[in-house]
Amino acid sequence: MKRELVLLLILLAVSTMAIYISEVDFKGLNVLNSEFIVQKVGKLFGEVSSDEIQEYLKKVFNLGYFTSLTPSLEPAEVGYRLVVSLEENPVVKDWKLEIEGPGLVDKKELEELVKIEKSMPLNVNLLKETFEAMRNKYQEAGYFLVEINGNFEDSTYRIAVKEYALWDIVFNGEVDGLDFVSILSKAKIKTLRDFYSSSPLVRFFTMSKKDFYPKYSDINNLISVINSYPFFSKETTVDFKKTTVKDIEEKNVVIMVVNVVQRKLFEGEKSFKEILFHGNTIFTDQELLKASGLSPDQTYTNSQVLLAMNRIVDFYERNNFPYAWVEAKVEGDSLVFDIYEKYVRSVKIEGLKKTKPYVVENLVTIKEGEPLNKEEIMLTYSYLQNSRYFDSVNIYPQLSPIATQVDIVIDLKEAEKTRNFIGGIGWTMPKEGEWWQGFSGMVQLSAVNTFGYGESFSVNLNLGFTERSVEGSVKLPVKFEVPMNLELGIGYTDYTTSSGTDTISLKGLISSLPYKGHSFGIGPIYEKTLVDGSKGTLAILTRYRYNTKNSAILPTEGYYLSFDLTRAGLFGMDDQKYWKGILSGEAYYPIFESLFWSFKGTGGMVRNEIGTELLEVSGPYAVRGYNYFETEKMFKLSADLNWILQKENVPVVTGLFVDYGGIEENGVMNTLSSAGVKLDLVIPLLGSVEVGGAYRFNEKDWQFYFFMGSW
Repeated sequence: MKRELVLLLILLAVSTMAIYISEVDFKGLNVLNSEFIVQKVGKLFGEVSSDEIQEYLKKVFNLGYFTSLTPSLEPAEVGYRLVVSLEENPVVKDWKLEIEGPGLVDKKELEELVKIEKSMPLNVNLLKETFEAMRNKYQEAGYFLVEINGNFEDSTYRIAVKEYALWDIVFNGEVDGLDFVSILSKAKIKTLRDFYSSSPLVRFFTMSKKDFYPKYSDINNLISVINSYPFFSKETTVDFKKTTVKDIEEKNVVIMVVNVVQRKLFEGEKSFKEILFHGNTIFTDQELLKASGLSPDQTYTNSQVLLAMNRIVDFYERNNFPYAWVEAKVEGDSLVFDIYEKYVRSVKIEGLKKTKPYVVENLVTIKEGEPLNKEEIMLTYSYLQNSRYFDSVNIYPQLSPIATQVDIVIDLKEAEKTRNFIGGIGWTMPKEGEWWQGFSGMVQLSAVNTFGYGESFSVNLNLGFTERSVEGSVKLPVKFEVPMNLELGIGYTDYTTSSGTDTISLKGLISSLPYKGHSFGIGPIYEKTLVDGSKGTLAILTRYRYNTKNSAILPTEGYYLSFDLTRAGLFGMDDQKYWKGILSGEAYYPIFESLFWSFKGTGGMVRNEIGTELLEVSGPYAVRGYNYFETEKMFKLSADLNWILQKENVPVVTGLFVDYGGIEENGVMNTLSSAGVKLDLVIPLLGSVEVGGAYRFNEKDWQFYFFMGSW
């Protein structure tokens, strides 16, 4: 929209003279009036200079409602009358927001940012503020390939937002021998071309259109990967170009162009009598020579040597030593590679408000003075993520390519919700009795890291058919030479039938914090029945855990293994005397980003010498679709194919499952099996809430079920 402000030459001619203005007359107004303008910019009256007149006229024009402003001076009875001829912008009867794209930002959120006034001339200042606020909204969400424009259509101002998808990534320039596929695979950036070249089945299960609208983080990650290779010089640039692609749904697409400029080591071809390595301590010269693919007394071009440097960097990466850097120089008949391996100089923990630093330090496996190891980074990430202390965990290095010392930053966001509800409750329709008697399982209500000491308080409720129990416990990390967790608990069991006697229990457990995924624990358990003459039962519990799951809420990759062994009836306190062992394992394997397998197995056995200790099988430990059991021996195996429908806010997962298990009854192992469909809502406060339909092969019928619990 063209806007003009014209000042008469007479004003310039009298710029040094004082002018007496007795009146200001605004002409050309249709919607606005003089009072509105004066209210906004004030009055101009009395002796004023031409500079003051020009400043006043600028204020009027800068209100934003006008296409043009033309001033003139007319003689008045006293002094001059300033006549200001104005042309208003078109009147906005209504406005409309249209988005071309998948809606990367919620339309309602964008509409709330619109400041355009209806039934008023279009205010270009408010329009600029609207466009700027919308751009900022997209930037806050991480998106930058967005255009925002506007125009009038029949007195309606149409705001058009164009969201651009990334169609392809093209490498131009000095690309001789460059492995584009490896670079793009490492950067994990997605293009719309990949979407349309995939089968409909792969698209349906693994791809979302929004994934192909890149964020700043996606592009920065690609640039970081490019910068990690010595092949590219600093003159390498990245551009985006609009393009048109036939026969696709998306109208707005761009191509990312990487203009490659090689580093220059030498011109032409060279043969080297020897190839030397300096600065390497993790790998030998022979190992690096083999990784480079070069040999002495062979002729190589500049690009071939650069590719050899890339291969050395990849060799370090494959062996879990990231960020290694290589420089090369020609010294006579020798080719010399300077290797810059990365060692941890310091570990900085940021973002803590209430959590004590030692709580985090206990979980950090990255050690100062040691080589930077990707496996240790991933383990540290896993431990912190699974601790439930933090909503987000970000670990990154601060380094330069030719430095050997690295500062590791662990950036943490403490959990806003410290309460958790995990475990499992199951329900199936009972064959006899009331419907509510179909509830069974176990529930754990807990508060984690409320005071910042890594402490957790929990109440465990066990719902069985023959007994109900409640247990309260507190767990606290303590810092000794070897960091430990100290856990204390007290419980009460109420038997609903005459088959048992009410009991109280006390327990203590001390366990190591994870080391390379492993942790161990040991502690006493004391139980006493509430009858005269009871000696109670003293037991010792030993525990082992292995955990590399990538998330405590929704794991898609990693392993979990646990083993509990209890020996009861020690030191003459043997109301009950038994051995009890429970072994559980989990494995998660990603197929695509949103599709993954999960395999779980649980087995337990009790060998009673005095008394009748039993295993309780319910909730997530039971074959889905079946009821509560108590037994001396059991096992359960399950395989789930999981499809993530939604990742943000409340993750939603659907899938198929197969369960197979066994319950010993009267000395005979009775097997149970089921298969079906499920829907999981993964709620941070509640864990996993699963509902589904199970086809029970033993009964040859379908059974609805649900349970709440953690993955």
